[in-house]
Amino acid sequence: MRKASGKLRKFVISNIKFYREKYGYSQEELSLAIGRKKGFIEKLENNEYKAEPRIDTVSAIADALNISVNWLLLGEKDERK
Repeated sequence: MRKASGKLRKFVISNIKFYREKYGYSQEELSLAIGRKKGFIEKLENNEYKAEPRIDTVSAIADALNISVNWLLLGEKDERK
């Protein structure tokens, strides 16, 4: 894994947390919804991973939240799919 740009990484993780909370998912629920171990989202949001989330992970999170990947990556308008 390559080291991520700090600003982009923080932005994407911040958006993941925002939408997760907005749509009522716990960290554990979202982790399991994307097929990861129950502590995955918690570790991601707590900055325990040093690389930015992979695009397939971001895509799985967007699908689970029923939002566009662009909203997580670019912060576009908040609308559900």
